[in-house]
Amino acid sequence: MNNCSRSFSVFVTRALILFLHCCISFNYGDVDSATKKVTDISTPKRSLGLVVQYEYFLNGTKKEVISNGRQEVRKQLTFQAYQDSDIFSKIEEGSQGDLNISVVIIEKAFVNRGLSMLTGISFGLFPSWGSSNLFVKTYVSDRNGKPIGEIVASSSSVTIMQIFLLAPMILFYPPYVYDEYIKGTNRYTLNEAVRRGIFRSD
Repeated sequence: MNNCSRSFSVFVTRALILFLHCCISFNYGDVDSATKKVTDISTPKRSLGLVVQYEYFLNGTKKEVISNGRQEVRKQLTFQAYQDSDIFSKIEEGSQGDLNISVVIIEKAFVNRGLSMLTGISFGLFPSWGSSNLFVKTYVSDRNGKPIGEIVASSSSVTIMQIFLLAPMILFYPPYVYDEYIKGTNRYTLNEAVRRGIFRSD
């Protein structure tokens, strides 16, 4: 009897692990896959001071603990988007660059707990989903603190969980898609700044 109970427990555990990984995500909105380059060769690269702030809301309620825990990861992804752009000579945290950018990221996630429980009870046969709306406000100033420009970007990400999504998960793996969600929205901001000529030196 003990062996049967143990075998059943192992089966349930493996089924749950498989189920929990059967989900896909996709992004839409102000999300760019690449950063446009500054084509004016007369514009020299300048150093950048970058500050990132992050706030997280779940079903309308601000979650301080989650915000604090996730802020460092969001900051790293934002820094990576700016570094990969190759627009600046160097990027440092703070406000001591030729240009200074303050990025405020507000994430509002929505999850239907009832549907999530139903998905769990049915071992993934019944689908559930959650969504995240990202609002990124970017403020650009010169080394003296004089405002140069402000850009607002918004994007969304949807995650669907169901046992039958194991195959498409290869292309829409949530952790990778979510990283692109943060970086892609920052790329949009950079592209918009280039389009407006915000990074041009006077």
